[in-house]
Amino acid sequence: MTTVLVQGREPSVISDYCREKSGCVLGRGIRELGGPRVLCAIELGLEALSIPHGRGELQAAVEYRGRGVRP
Repeated sequence: MTTVLVQGREPSVISDYCREKSGCVLGRGIRELGGPRVLCAIELGLEALSIPHGRGELQAAVEYRGRGVRP
């Protein structure tokens, strides 16, 4: 799971964007979200909506998950 903290912003803006543009429905209320596709949708939405954010979360998640499935 991934927690996304939206400080000083209305969470529905990014949630609506991800649902409408990427087909990802984000959990709300408990703020726990998960999955590489969701991370990609969130990062895309943050960028498209000009919301300041860190970068590289998706790549870090892929690398972490990749270590767990190596033979």
